[in-house]
Amino acid sequence: MTNEEQIILYLPLTIVFGILLCSTLLRNKGRFRGDRSLYFIVCLFVWQCLELLPCFLTNPFWIRYVLTLKLVPLSFLPVTFIFFSFSFYRIKRFVPRWTLNAALIIPALVTVFALIPATSSFLISNFQITGSLENFTVADVEYGFGFLYYIDLVYKNIVYVAIGYIVIHMFRRLPAAYRRGSLFHLLCLGILIAMQALYYTGRDTLGFDAQYYGLSICGLLFYLTQFLNSDTSSLSIDQSSIFNFLDQAVFILNEDGVIVEANRPAVLWLKSLGRPVENITFDGLLSVLINNHRILIKKLEDSDDSDLHFIGTAIPLIYRMERRVFVMSDKITKGEFVTLTDVTRNRLLIDRLRDMAGVDALTGTANRYRYQDLLRKLDRTENYPLAVVIGDVNGLKYVNDTFGHHVGDQYIKDVAAVLVDCCPRKGYVARYGGDEFATLLVNSPPEAVEDYIDNVNKTLQKPIEGAVQQPSISMGYAIKHHGNENLNALIGQADQKMYADKMARKAAEREALEDGTV
Repeated sequence: MTNEEQIILYLPLTIVFGILLCSTLLRNKGRFRGDRSLYFIVCLFVWQCLELLPCFLTNPFWIRYVLTLKLVPLSFLPVTFIFFSFSFYRIKRFVPRWTLNAALIIPALVTVFALIPATSSFLISNFQITGSLENFTVADVEYGFGFLYYIDLVYKNIVYVAIGYIVIHMFRRLPAAYRRGSLFHLLCLGILIAMQALYYTGRDTLGFDAQYYGLSICGLLFYLTQFLNSDTSSLSIDQSSIFNFLDQAVFILNEDGVIVEANRPAVLWLKSLGRPVENITFDGLLSVLINNHRILIKKLEDSDDSDLHFIGTAIPLIYRMERRVFVMSDKITKGEFVTLTDVTRNRLLIDRLRDMAGVDALTGTANRYRYQDLLRKLDRTENYPLAVVIGDVNGLKYVNDTFGHHVGDQYIKDVAAVLVDCCPRKGYVARYGGDEFATLLVNSPPEAVEDYIDNVNKTLQKPIEGAVQQPSISMGYAIKHHGNENLNALIGQADQKMYADKMARKAAEREALEDGTV
């Protein structure tokens, strides 16, 4: 190949790569670290420059040195190629760091041996110029390759095979527009393999330049695929497909709250309600549905989000409604997006678990969660006077230590059964601790509460079949008569009375032991 043919082949590519390099530098605005596209285009541009430079040299030493240096960007090119693929397909986080570092070992060795003229024979050997230096052309250069060149060649082919595997493996996992980019990458690799096959089988009439020129074209096409299809994120090439692919219904609102865009699930949701998509405000839509008794909105306690319950449907429907403010969209400068996520199954499961959690597994009475819920619900004017009776089972530790915990469990069940049997119709019994019980009595004056406590004590004095010890419970109570009274303070008073009752019982037992009556 003459110098003129070499220039005609590589000069257009050099100019194109130079333009792409400048545009990449301007696009990054000084932020170069981690940009695989920049590394990739630098390798391509430097390589093309080194392909042209020998056409203008006549010194054998510099010709040999440039030809050796050319192998440096050619060695780093497949590394940037595969790193570029990791970035394009968003799989870098799945690749161990040691693998990425190991990929740089061979290119680093090639760079070291290429930069030191004394060791360049490991890359290029038997270098000679067959023609005269006055009429020198690149075709006059004859040289063989050292062992490191062949190691690098095997290494590069392994990398290209790995890239092909990545493209094929990710092909079906991406949106449609993204798959088109994958097909383009496969086409580039196919051209590269075909060019190398022509060279290695001896059917390449152009000789050595064909495989590298094919690699130049493939590198250009691969870079353009990424550069033209992505501004800041590769996934932006199929943004609309992803927007409609979401399971959630998503609405984009402008500053006035008007729906300016909705994905496919959102459009279907509106159509199921018989509402148009255009020129409606989201809040206006909710108001109409509320006024028509179609939905009920419940604010969540732990966040700014809400649950949207559909009323009157054969099957319960509950949507989690999240609203977030954003700025700088393509269509609006400031607005809000609303997502509706079907949480029916989760909410029903939570309700069921809460119902199950409201029952104490041992005694069948309400548990601590249910007790707290009852306190909140019953604390209303129509339920006053509201009495809280606190009870603590006596002698449970002695029973557990003497007869075992299984007997202690039965001991607690016996007390709970008496509390439930003696509780009035408008009352609730809860076990909120190991040996602690609470009874809530609605519309109960002090006389009714004392009757309840006396009834419990009298019943517990009767013999219980199979009981190893006659159970008893210390009790105290407090009553809320007005809404301005603090219920927690009243519960504290009931607890103090219960403790006083327990101390009185222990004192009575000691006196009985001293008198010898027990």
